[in-house]
Formats: sequence, structure tokens, C-alpha cells
Amino acid sequence: MQRLVRTLAGVLSLSVATTALAAPKKKKPAPPPAAETPPEEGSASTVASDKTPEKEAIPAQPAATEPAPAEPSKDAAGEGDKDKGPSPDGKVEGADDTLDTYEGVGSCSAFEDKNQHDMHVWEKSQPPVPYKYEERKTFLGAPWSPLTQLDSDSGQLLLATFVPHLDALLRGANPAIGFSWPWSIPIGPAAWCTRQKGSYDIRKYKPLRLLVEPGFYAEKPVTFWVRPGARFMWHPTEWYFGIGAGMGSTIELVGKEPLRASLSPEIIATLGRCCNPGYFTLAARHDFFLEGKTQTTVVTFGYTYF
Repeated sequence: MQRLVRTLAGVLSLSVATTALAAPKKKKPAPPPAAETPPEEGSASTVASDKTPEKEAIPAQPAATEPAPAEPSKDAAGEGDKDKGPSPDGKVEGADDTLDTYEGVGSCSAFEDKNQHDMHVWEKSQPPVPYKYEERKTFLGAPWSPLTQLDSDSGQLLLATFVPHLDALLRGANPAIGFSWPWSIPIGPAAWCTRQKGSYDIRKYKPLRLLVEPGFYAEKPVTFWVRPGARFMWHPTEWYFGIGAGMGSTIELVGKEPLRASLSPEIIATLGRCCNPGYFTLAARHDFFLEGKTQTTVVTFGYTYF
């Protein structure tokens, strides 16, 4: 009997357990979602939300660099350099040492006209208060006016004007030395001319020039003389020397011979580049005196401006 009761109790408990396992479990209700607030920029949540499931790395931001310089304007870049005028010192920016060279009387004259036109066009293209190009100031072809500034041109002119030439004299069979100052003034049209690129200053070389040459010979007694004349020089622009000839009259004022005059042809050689001023000059002449007992031959060497 007791075994039967125990058996029924075991079957009942097994059936209850089976029923409990077969019944569906009740899910607990999920808590209500919290109110979402927008994340701040740059926060960790923002960076995390941007990540992909594959966890791609966020590309690194480029390092800060200095801003690139602004592109120069066309004017600053030098557009139209051919119309750009010179700087206040008379030279265009970027000027080089090459020269504009013209040969021939007509060419130099036309080039000078063109140079004047270009200079006036440049002046008109300047701002409302334009810079007026300062032309090279000369008087009789030489820079006398800016002597007080003692620039290179004036220094050469002073040297050529006041430093005497050395003369070697042969009077008959008697040698002597002397000193002279051959001053010349170019006249007529220019046959050769140059202009440094970037400048409106034209250097001109005129073949014909008038000459006045005072001097003295260190003889006993001392002979003082003066020689008017004219010279013709040939000096192409590509030459570093020039050649020429002249004719004059040496007038001995006082000395071994009484007052007398001569016919004195001469030949000349110069060292220097056309058409820049300043030349070392060697000249030789013979004086054919119309009166007196002696004739003279003279060789001179010195520095001339023209």
C-alpha cells in the first residue's frame, strides 16, 4: 500500500515538473528609454558614434600651415615690362649691362627721337603724381651742371679738364718736355650711340670736334703756345680704341722764337670704349712754321673726356 502511494506521488510530482517546463516564461518589461540629449561636438560619444562596425580609423587632421602668399597682381608680376619705366636712380628694375647700340648719323637721330617719345609715354603712364625722369644734364655735350655733386661723370670731366697732358718736344735737334691741355667740343651729328637697357640716357659719339689746346715747353726761355684746330675721330661701338686725324695751327706766343704760327697736321689714337666718356689719348704732330729758324715735332699723351 505504501508502495502504491509513493509511486502515485512520484508520478504526480513528475507531471507537475513537466508542465512547469512546458509553460512559456514571462518576459520582464524593459525600462522606459531615457530622454536623449544631443552629444557635444568633439565628445567621446560623438567620435564613437562615427565609427563603423569595422572600427575604421578616423583620418588624422592635417597640421596647421602658414597661409600661402597671395598671388602677385599683374602689375606686381611685371606684366608689360617693356613699358615699365626706370627706378628713381634712372634704371629699370632688373636692368642688365647690355647696351642698345645704333650706328650711323640717321640711326642715332631716329633712336634719340624714339628715346624721347618712350620717355614721355612712360611719364604719362605714371600715377597722378608721376615721377619725372631726370635726364642727364649736359652743357656743350659735357656734364658741367652737376659738378658740385662729384659723380663719376663729373669726376672724369674734372680729370680731363685740369690734369695736363705730357708733351715730348723735339725742336730741331734739341729735346724738351712740356705740358698742354687739349680741350675739345664735339659738334655735328652723332655717328655712334649707345643706351644701357633700363635707362633713357643715350651716350653719343660725334666724330667731328673743335679743339683749343694751350700749353708750354720747359725750355730756356720757356715757350708758351696755343693751338686751335679740329679733329675727326673714327670709333665704332664694338671697338675699345679709336683712330683719327686733325689739323690745326700752333701759335708760339713767347719763347725762343718770336711770335709765329704753323700748319700742324696730327694723328690720334684713343683707348676706351665707345660711347662712354673718358679716353686715354696719344697724339703726334709736326709743326710746319711759316717763320723762324726751327721746326718742331711733338708727341702728347693724356686723358680726354671726348
